[in-house]
This record gives sequence, structure tokens and C-alpha cells, in this order.
Amino acid sequence: DNVVVTVVYTLDNNKDDVPDKYQVEVTYDAVNGTVEFEGPEYVTLYDAEGKMSEKGTGYLTEEQIPETEADTGYEGGSWTPAEPTTSYAITADTKFVITYTAEDRTITVNYVDDKDNVLQEAYGENTKYDALYDVSGQIPDAIDKGEDHYIQESVTGAVSGTVKDNVVVTVVYTLDNNKDDV
Repeated sequence: DNVVVTVVYTLDNNKDDVPDKYQVEVTYDAVNGTVEFEGPEYVTLYDAEGKMSEKGTGYLTEEQIPETEADTGYEGGSWTPAEPTTSYAITADTKFVITYTAEDRTITVNYVDDKDNVLQEAYGENTKYDALYDVSGQIPDAIDKGEDHYIQESVTGAVSGTVKDNVVVTVVYTLDNNKDDV
């Protein structure tokens, strides 16, 4: 009797000694931040009996879950499709993305006379880190307060730009009761 032995080889391109057909690829990315590594990581899928299966379910190990960090000016962080955990069921190639949101910032325009007395209520605006701003439309050439007429003398702080920190613009006015704008 002839004995026929058939040996079947399966692809293992990632060289982890697990056939690729039983694994899915997991990658990571960050928006406005960084991840410890961007993968890919490979998760082996198992059926209900614990045998490797192309249609099975797999789970990340702690070592396959990266640390993340927000860029300067960003905070929070929400994951899509979900936060990667050791209990999150994976059945197909998955890309986890963490998105950090811009931190809150404020823009303030102060209106004072040349003796640092407040001439009118400050203009305030809530904004976010990295937002563009322009408060030039909030800076009048002159302010009338009671019987007194004030003209703009100087402006300190950036009137327009990109918000990195809280923005404070101070407009200094000088008394001009003869209203000759000098």
C-alpha cells in the first residue's frame, strides 16, 4: 500500500508562527496627539471552542494597547470605533483612532484711558486653541463716556492671529474734549 502524506503550508508574513488567515491587523492613529506606536499589531481569532478560526473573535493584550498623549493645546480624547481594551471583541481588521479636542481659550479686549481707568466694559469671546481670530472690529477709534470724548492712543496685544494662549488686547484712549482727534 502506498501512503500519501499531504502537508499544507499557510502564509505567515508577520513571522509570529500563527497563520495569517487566522489573524486580523490592528492599527492606531491620533488626531491632535500621538500614540506610542502605530502598529500594525496582529490579533489571533478563535472560535467558541478555542480553536483558531478565520471567522472567530480575538482580543488585544495589554502590550498591544498604546499609550497616547495630546498635543500642546489639546485635551480629552475620544476613541473610534471604541476605546481599545483587552475586553473589546475584534473580528476584522480594525483601526483605532483617538481624537483630542482643542482646549478652551478666551479673547479679551480692554478699553482704558491713559491713567488705566476703565472706559467701557471689556469685550470677551470664548474660543479654542489654534483658532483664528480678529478683534479689529471691536476696537473703536473713539469712545464717549459721559461728557468726555476719548481718542485711541495705543493698542497692546495682537489684534489678530492664531490663538495659542488666552488673548488680551488693551486699547488705551486719551482725553480729547475739544474733539479735534489730536
